[in-house]
Amino acid sequence: MPTFEECLELIRKEPSNIYDIPEEDRSYELCFELVNNNGIYLDEVPKKHRTKELCIAAVNNCGQAIQFVPRKLIDKKLCLMALCDDGYSYNFLPKEYQIYELCLEAASQSHNLLDSIPEHFRTYELCFSTVSYGAWQLEFVPEGNKSYDLCIAAVRKEGYALEFVPNKHKDYLLCLAAVGEGFGGFEYVPHHHLQFKPRKVKNYRTADWLWIAILVVIVLYNFL
Repeated sequence: MPTFEECLELIRKEPSNIYDIPEEDRSYELCFELVNNNGIYLDEVPKKHRTKELCIAAVNNCGQAIQFVPRKLIDKKLCLMALCDDGYSYNFLPKEYQIYELCLEAASQSHNLLDSIPEHFRTYELCFSTVSYGAWQLEFVPEGNKSYDLCIAAVRKEGYALEFVPNKHKDYLLCLAAVGEGFGGFEYVPHHHLQFKPRKVKNYRTADWLWIAILVVIVLYNFL
């Protein structure tokens, strides 16, 4: 029979080692350490050990662990914690907590919320808040909510978000903002913005500055 210290060492080394530890040897202290390392293993915690404190630790580590929390311990605060960690945990919330207000609260903190919640929850306000936190989520913003302001907020965060910007919004200023945030956005710049005609500095247009910015980014990307 392994000692507590041996079991502790096993799960600290690899949480999946819990499968090799008999249930009768899974003490509360051992289980708490387990979910602190990887909350999704809450499923392997004996039900008698699933206290409020332990479940909070699990969900704080892994939002999707909420699917293994006893129903009586789930409240709005725990649901919000789960959503902020992982938007996909929305699918495991009790029906009464699958509400717009909760999603809106989580929008400024969740890294993958939009692709996990119903489309009718994806209001302009929620989308703007989410994209400002994680630009890549622009992909999941309904086309009707992709305003110019929302799109430029996204590309200023991450240049590659330009891929998901409607062509009608890809003007010089927005493309310049995207390229300025990294080389990733360059391939999504419309060709007509890349035309360059040398002229005196005092007559440079925005298009020329876009070209200059792109060239600077290329140099930095390849030589620094």
